[in-house]
Amino acid sequence: SGLHVSILFGFLYFISGKKRVRTILISIPALLIFAAIAGFSPSITRACIMQILVMNAMLMDKEYDPPTALAFAALVILLWNPLAIASVSFQLSFGCMAGIFLFCRRIQNWLLDPKRFGRIGHPVVRWLCSCVAVSISANVLTIVLCAIYFGCVSVIGVLTNLLTLWLVSFIFYGIILICGIGFVSIPVAKAIAWVISWGIRYVVETAKVMAAVPFAAIYTKSVYMVLWLILSYALLAVFLALRKKPAVLFACLILCGYCAATALSWIEPIRNECRVTVLDVGQGQAILLQSRGKTFLVDCGGDYDEGAADIAAETLLSQGITNLDGIVVTHYDIDHCGGLPYLLN
Repeated sequence: SGLHVSILFGFLYFISGKKRVRTILISIPALLIFAAIAGFSPSITRACIMQILVMNAMLMDKEYDPPTALAFAALVILLWNPLAIASVSFQLSFGCMAGIFLFCRRIQNWLLDPKRFGRIGHPVVRWLCSCVAVSISANVLTIVLCAIYFGCVSVIGVLTNLLTLWLVSFIFYGIILICGIGFVSIPVAKAIAWVISWGIRYVVETAKVMAAVPFAAIYTKSVYMVLWLILSYALLAVFLALRKKPAVLFACLILCGYCAATALSWIEPIRNECRVTVLDVGQGQAILLQSRGKTFLVDCGGDYDEGAADIAAETLLSQGITNLDGIVVTHYDIDHCGGLPYLLN
């Protein structure tokens, strides 16, 4: 949401001739309309409030303080709807921004420290370091939320961001351009849309390829991964408390813990002569039968089809299993086989 709002504001700032008063007169109504179209979700509302505060600071020649703006946005949203604090959108949005404010500059300074990698003068390399710092810091406080709400945490997200986010701004501007030209000439708008569509295809296909990479994500279905997450945050607390912060040692400990948790998650089911796992899919059935490295699934259906498939897939992937040796369907009622198409996909 913050990226979309900043892109939209940058576009409006450009077309207004970079005049402060004119920018504010155009941008505030446009941002409110944009937020309304997006349904005034907590994340988009937070981004719009903070951007409006930026414009007010520009107009009055005052200093803009991001943490204060973030706190003010939270106050406004919670005054309007106190129950918004329970929203996943609210928690992820504010957790992401808080992580960036707390850790981004520290990580960036560490990456750009001349004593470590020499003086980095090339703008592309500095930009990459900045992107890595933003991606890592945005995840520091949101990993726990993702684990709790979705049972899954992306490991490859930072690399995926580097490969795709640079193109999102161009796609967004392209879509705005298409909408504007469409009022004048539909054929020209179609031609531009064809070009922009290739950028969208690149982002979508890259996400699919990266998601299919082994170890791309970890799943909380594995107790070892849950323990690793707890250990990682305990190490982070110790790391932040130390006066002299051994960043390399901290990263190595986190990586070693991840490798150990992955190995234990994979080895445990292989060691069992006979292992039966009944999955909690609600009204339905999904049972894993495992013996000596072989895995069979008995039925896959539940309260809703995709949910049953997700539970089965996460359980299998948490054990490093990407192929089933067989599927047993006891009968064809929807609560026993409805999730199979989604699981196989």
